Amino acid sequence: MHAPSDDTLAPLVVRAEQGDRPAREALFTALYADLHRLAQAQLRRAPGPLTLGTTTLLHEAYLEISERDAAAFPDRNRFLGYAARAMRGLIINYVRDRAVQKRGGDLTLSPSTSRATARPDGPPSWRVLAPLSTSSQRSSPTWRNSST
Repeated sequence: MHAPSDDTLAPLVVRAEQGDRPAREALFTALYADLHRLAQAQLRRAPGPLTLGTTTLLHEAYLEISERDAAAFPDRNRFLGYAARAMRGLIINYVRDRAVQKRGGDLTLSPSTSRATARPDGPPSWRVLAPLSTSSQRSSPTWRNSST
């Protein structure tokens, strides 16, 4: 498959910049092979192995680019450069989110407001520990100062 020339893409770019949604989609379709290669290259440069796929990255970048209101790309190279930056940003966010999940960032810590107490109706381990807990409280040593 050959890449479309800038002359072929120029009318699509102009219409896409004016907000013509079908022109944006046609431009995306025309540059899909280039964008796919670009996504592969960006993933190769990423730190470590990622579970993010090439097609997923490409489509996420498309969504990000298509949501941009004042998209002005005078030529193919500037469009592909912007797409590369969008893909790098998505990879960075993906890596950060994975690191947060790996380190328990989605968990919240809350202080305990009550002491755990033995429950007679609890699991067997509670039934075994309950008598030990009450007996240790009764027989706790009282420390006295021997000099008095």
